[in-house]
This record gives sequence, structure tokens and C-alpha cells, in this order.
Amino acid sequence: MKNHSFKIKSFIIVCGFVLISNGLLAQNPIELTNILAAPVISETTYPIQQLSRGVVPTMYLKQGAISNVDPQVEMIRVITDIASMSELYNQNSQFKNIELILIQIENESDLNWKLNTNYLSQFEKLKYLYISSSIALCEPSIGNTNCEKEKINSFLSGELNPSITLVYSSEVSK
Repeated sequence: MKNHSFKIKSFIIVCGFVLISNGLLAQNPIELTNILAAPVISETTYPIQQLSRGVVPTMYLKQGAISNVDPQVEMIRVITDIASMSELYNQNSQFKNIELILIQIENESDLNWKLNTNYLSQFEKLKYLYISSSIALCEPSIGNTNCEKEKINSFLSGELNPSITLVYSSEVSK
């Protein structure tokens, strides 16, 4: 049983390296579900995993209000719902060190909103724009990744800075 567990862990690690070496974290939207499930080898190996799922100083934007912010702590991540996205356009000194913006899509009507990426210039250290959907973006079928990419791209307007990587995940609970 131990040998079987070791083989599975080794396979997952090898798959993670193959995905990263193939340029999986490119400018185009990608499915992150598999890479996020892989074990963390080090914070530098999977920086997106640490930023998106790890314990880092986080600012929460919920229903148009900022919460859980200590002005003495430099925030690294912003997690926002759709109703609060416009707060990202406001000047805020705590945005300057943000490396990841995580936008949560929770229902079909959320897909009618647009994020104007032209207004994210106050995020001086932004590396990742991560769109996480808890609803199915497209009908389940073979080859629906193009449909999902089109939905994510239609959610954005403006020009995304080339130094920012756009990523997404669609994790529908059953």
C-alpha cells in the first residue's frame, strides 16, 4: 500500500513539473484545478498556489465594503465578489503590494459584469488576475475548454498588462 501511495505522489509531482515546463502559466486563461491540487514542493516552485490558496495577508471586498484589513500589514492578495469589483478601480494605498486579485463568480448573473483591466494600474506589483467560478461556465462536454476561455475573456474589457498572468478555475461543487 505504501508503494502505491508513493507512485501516486510521484506521478502528481511529475505531472506538475510537466505542466509548468510546458508554459501552462501563460498569458491566456488556463484551467488551474490540477496544478492547485498538486503538493507544494516550495513556495518558489508554485507561487500561484501559495498566493491563491496559502495563508497570506488578504484584503476582502464583499458587497462593496472592505473588511479584515490591518493598515499596518502589507496586503498581498485581494479576494472580491462581483458586486465589489468597482472598488478595485479606487485609489487605495494598500493596493500597491497586491500580487494576486481573486475574483469569485458565484452565479450566472455574475457573468454579465465586466472587469475593466485598464483601471488596475494602482496595483504596482500585480502578477496574477485569478477568476474563480463556483458555477459551470459551459455545458459539460469534451473539449469545452475553448468555451470556458471565451467566457473568461468576455468577462474582461480593456488591455491586460502583459506582465499579469490571467488564470481561472471552475470548481463546481456537486
